[in-house]
Amino acid sequence: MRMLPFENYCIKTNLGEQDVLEKISNYIDPKNFTGNLGNNASDKPYRGKLEQNNFILQRNINYRNSFQPIISGSVVQGFSGTEIKIRMRMEYTVLVFLFVWLCIALGSAVILTFIAIRKNEFEQMILIPWGLFIFGYVLCMFGFKLEAEKSKRFLESIFEPARIPS
Repeated sequence: MRMLPFENYCIKTNLGEQDVLEKISNYIDPKNFTGNLGNNASDKPYRGKLEQNNFILQRNINYRNSFQPIISGSVVQGFSGTEIKIRMRMEYTVLVFLFVWLCIALGSAVILTFIAIRKNEFEQMILIPWGLFIFGYVLCMFGFKLEAEKSKRFLESIFEPARIPS
């Protein structure tokens, strides 16, 4: 299990490159890629854009999930079929916010722990920044992994491939 909110993997399929691109385009709503406000009028499960052999997608959801992955990928024709190389990540603004949150929480936790060790006494206040750090990390990973797994299963069901970690 990866400990960061990023996923990289490859799907291999026997379909041709154009067939793969056509299948992807059948599930994308290109008009609705600018935001996720919860009022999706599209019947397609994803929104995004497909340019040449590259794509960027996000699941169409009717709720707000700041940790929802942005799925980018490329379609490459190989000798024994087509490879769909997929990368999932969170939005950069969310990553920056989480980085600041986790750094402040962890820094405070370490400083308070060292002070408690020097004084040779335990105070319950030490647990607060450790709790904030753990809460922020678990919230981020849960929100990201939940949506990432749904997208993986969906993409694999389209192409019926053998998944290769990369």
